[in-house]
Amino acid sequence: MSRLVTVAPGAWVSIRVPTGTARATMTIGDSAPAAAYIENIRGRNGGVETYAKRRCPNLRPGRYSARAVTDNGVGKVDIQVI
Repeated sequence: MSRLVTVAPGAWVSIRVPTGTARATMTIGDSAPAAAYIENIRGRNGGVETYAKRRCPNLRPGRYSARAVTDNGVGKVDIQVI
């Protein structure tokens, strides 16, 4: 089960990916896969968490799925566009 995140068109959509990921592509809704930004941040427990990020395309309000594909696996999050 994936989590549900509320976003607006143009806002960042972040998906947690395995630490050490250097490249990822993201698909949001029916959009074509595109390169994602990789961000490494320090987590609450002091470890490093890695996220793939991309701006939400101009989608109509509703629920969509976002996927990040890396060499190490696939991350997924459900989004609700407002």
